[in-house]
Amino acid sequence: MKDSNQKTQQMLLFHKSTGLSIEYIEDKNIFKFHKIRVYSPIKSLSLCTYVAVNDCILFFGGFGSLESDTSNGIYKYSMEDSKWMRFEQTLPYLFKDAVAVPSGDNMCVHILGARENEDNALSHMRTKVGKEEGEAKIEQIQLELREMNDDFDFKKLT
Repeated sequence: MKDSNQKTQQMLLFHKSTGLSIEYIEDKNIFKFHKIRVYSPIKSLSLCTYVAVNDCILFFGGFGSLESDTSNGIYKYSMEDSKWMRFEQTLPYLFKDAVAVPSGDNMCVHILGARENEDNALSHMRTKVGKEEGEAKIEQIQLELREMNDDFDFKKLT
């Protein structure tokens, strides 16, 4: 039984077909390791954009070793239920070199990155996230960052 005052940190790692949960109990200085099943459609993907929100990890797109493995899918891993799901809705285009950031209230996720195969046009997309299983709606903002400021350079942020 867990002590409610016990400080516990959890980290999840995913790499190809390997998933690992690492739990650290600070008060006792104990690490616990658990294998996690990786969802079959994302095993061959790399460079997925991901973000943790509402006890879930959302994965957006990804690139495989073959062009046919490239994905515009949206996947969710529930940390509470240890379950995977794929959303019916997909990304309207492929992102590369993207980052996902939750809003302050965890109701939306902003995805920023370059569009693949469109002269790497920089784009912003907002995805509404609900707590109900299967509830995710993509709202395309498609703010072309070049139009906002021709001098803006993402490389200066690194």
